[in-house]
Order: sequence, then structure tokens, then C-alpha cells
Amino acid sequence: MRILFVCNDLDYFLAHRSNLLKPLLERGHDVSLCAGGNSGSASQLPDGIHFIPVTLNQHHLDPLSDLKLTAQYAHIVAETRPDAVHCFTIKPNLYMALALASRRLMRKKTPRLVQTFPGLGKVFEPSTGAATSFRRWIVAILLRASCSLLDRSVTFENAFDRDVMVQAGIVDAAHAHVIAGAGLDLDTYVPPPVQRKGELSFLFASRLLNAKGVDTFLEVAKTVRSDTGAASFLIAGKPDPHNPDQFDMAQLYAAQDRGEISYLGPLTSSQMVAALQDADVVCLPTRLREGFPRILAEAAACGCALIASDQPAIRQILRQPENGWLIDPADARDLTAAVRQCLADPDRIRAMGMANAIAIRRLPVDDTSVSSAFRALYGL
Repeated sequence: MRILFVCNDLDYFLAHRSNLLKPLLERGHDVSLCAGGNSGSASQLPDGIHFIPVTLNQHHLDPLSDLKLTAQYAHIVAETRPDAVHCFTIKPNLYMALALASRRLMRKKTPRLVQTFPGLGKVFEPSTGAATSFRRWIVAILLRASCSLLDRSVTFENAFDRDVMVQAGIVDAAHAHVIAGAGLDLDTYVPPPVQRKGELSFLFASRLLNAKGVDTFLEVAKTVRSDTGAASFLIAGKPDPHNPDQFDMAQLYAAQDRGEISYLGPLTSSQMVAALQDADVVCLPTRLREGFPRILAEAAACGCALIASDQPAIRQILRQPENGWLIDPADARDLTAAVRQCLADPDRIRAMGMANAIAIRRLPVDDTSVSSAFRALYGL
């Protein structure tokens, strides 16, 4: 088969979805990837992948440039003639669907479409703003109309997101599937060979966005360090200067200068494994509605306890009080209280982390399970 992957950002695909490529190449399939973002990262793709760069604005709807993107997608489909197209994130899901629907209306051969929503994104975040509501209404109409013409399957990372889209009439329940995350290499994400000792270490690892809760983590680090000093707080992640929600890095560097946190910077996959193996607790006080928070699955696999926002997606991994704390991300006092409970009993926290490493392996989150689920949707 010929399979075309479409993603808004190449670096995102490499970090979260590249594990889908190797099994297809090994089975002799013809695989192409169309993505925006940093095309210089294409050298990291496996040999045999046909890479097609496109330009798109990830963070804003722009009618003229988005119309050009739709036309470009239609041209790419005509050139590559895929049997299946797999799209990730809202813009590829929307504009590739429009491109394929136009082909169907012109009675041209149209591939099977698989749409993955790794979270519903800002378009579907609850909002009372008129502009956001109007944008959500337009996107919903376009998705519903274009996809009604296509042979498609839609995947979500949790049942809550699936139900939102089904109830909105955007997705037919019969074609909606829940696949837990992007897949983990559970032979790589493993607990440290020797149990951690000494003061507890708390790690925040995510995109450095305001809505991910960097500010909350910094506030808690300042409070706890000034009270006791008996803990270390670390932050890993890459700034996103093109994102309107980017966190003010000056605040982060100032906190580091005061000795409240250590900033590890952006980490490679192997560096992330090492950071998780050195941490006792991973914190994610996100205010975004998550899909399947990969960092929490990685942390659990590496034997960390968890503190994260109380929302449906996170409750797939975190079950209070068994393996961590569910908190209100809008109230830093919740995270502070959870951190202090951890500090009161380090041995319990480390035992909780090791239990996490066992429990996560009972869920279908490994690379093999996830890749197999997607291949079935491609018709393989």
C-alpha cells in the first residue's frame, strides 16, 4: 500500500509519531510524510520515507493561506496517489478532508482517511468568546460536511474527546475509535537500575506554554524551596516563540538564578529517559484539555509518582491515591499540598513510582499495540 502521513509540525511528528513508520517500511509499504515546521529535521526520518514540506500557520486560521494549503494537499494526493491518508491535529484533519472531498465530488479516486485528534486543541476548548465560538462553529460545519463524503475513521486518545465529537455530530460513533496515545517503547522507558535515594526530585517536562502550568510549577517551587529547601525542582522543555501562549522565559531564567529550579532545556528522547529515571515525581498542572498525556505515561514507565490536573484524559493514567495526586491546576495551593505530602514520606513515593512502572505495562500503550491498531484502520 501507499500511505501518506500529514502533520502540522515535523518536529512533533518525530517526537510522537515516528514509531508508526518503521513497521510499515519493514512490511514493504510505500510511505510519505507531509509536514510543516522545521524541514531541516527531515534528516532524522528513517531511510525510505518520502518527505514533502508544506508551509502552514499552526496557531491561527487564515482563510487565504489555508485555502492555498487545501489546494496543496489536493496536489500532493494527486501526485502520491495514496491508498490511505493519516492526518494528525486540527489543520491537517480539516484541510486534507476538504481536499479529499473535492476529489470525491469530481469523481476522482479518493483514499481512505484516518484522522487523529491528539486532544481537541484550542478550537474545541470551552470558551465564551465570540470569535472562538464562531471559529469552532465554522470548523465543525466544514469537518461535518467534508467528512460525510469520505471513507474515514477518526481516532481519539480518550473516550471523553470521542464523546464530545460524536455528540456534536462531527463524527459518526461507528467510525470513532479510542487509541491510547502514540505508543511507547517500554524496553527504553524503564525504571532506574538502582532505586533513588536522597532528597526528592520533582520534574515538569512539557512544551513551555502558559496553559501547561509552568507558572504554577514555578510558584510551588519558590514556596517549597523557601520553606524547607529539601527538594529539587527541574523543568525540561523547548520554548515556542511562534506560539501566542509561549511562557515568558525571563521568568524561568530568573527562578533558576534564585536557585528555585534547574532548567534542563529541550531534551532528546534518550536525555528524557535519563531525566525521568533521575526524577521521583513528575508534575503536569496543565490547564489545557489533554488527549493522552505522553509525559505521564513515560514517567510512570520510568517509575515516577505523578501529580497532574484532574481531567478525564489524565485519569486514564493517574488514579488517586494509588499512584499520585489529581489537582486543580487553577490553584497553586493544590500542587503545593501534594508536593508537601510527597516530602513527608519519600519511601512511599518511591514505592508508588515502582508500582506505576508495573501498572502502565498493563495498558495498551506500547508501540506494538498502538501501531497494530492504526494499521487495522489503514486496511492492512
